Amino acid sequence: MKVEQVRELADRDSIAKYLANIVPALEIGPRKNGFDFRVGYERVPTKPKLYKAWLEKRLASELAELERDRAEYEEHRLGGLDALTDIDLLYAAGNATEAAKTAMETIFYLKSAHISAGLSKIEGIRQELKRLDGEADQEQVNKLADQVPDGFEMVDVVLPARQAFIVKKWAEAAQARIKTKGKK
Repeated sequence: MKVEQVRELADRDSIAKYLANIVPALEIGPRKNGFDFRVGYERVPTKPKLYKAWLEKRLASELAELERDRAEYEEHRLGGLDALTDIDLLYAAGNATEAAKTAMETIFYLKSAHISAGLSKIEGIRQELKRLDGEADQEQVNKLADQVPDGFEMVDVVLPARQAFIVKKWAEAAQARIKTKGKK
């Protein structure tokens, strides 16, 4: 069947009913088993600063791609038969309505796969950035611990309010002693 015939003969009410059952793009979630955001990249930086910059650039790129995929998905979901290109309809078989639905099914299948993969990549990149930030925080704590003078210990504890008050007073006293040792 020719493309013009599909557009002319397809049952628009039947297509509208079909499209009413298609979930909006925002309801498509990430893949359950995740998606490795490093797939397809041979040269991933190994130095922490370069790796973090690479991740931030990838995150921006993936977010932009996700928005494009969602927009195309919604364009087809809301535009119906008019949103299909001649190429979308070129290889569809069956009567005009079946041909149009088949073309749409293919588009929704592919676009929803792109959206879920994109969401999974974004989730993975954000987790990796969070992990890197945690390592940076730990490095800062380690540097502070190295600056603690002999005879003192750095502690990180959770205490009831009464005990925390006492410990804060001890900390103030220790700071005063450290300052007087530093002046000598």
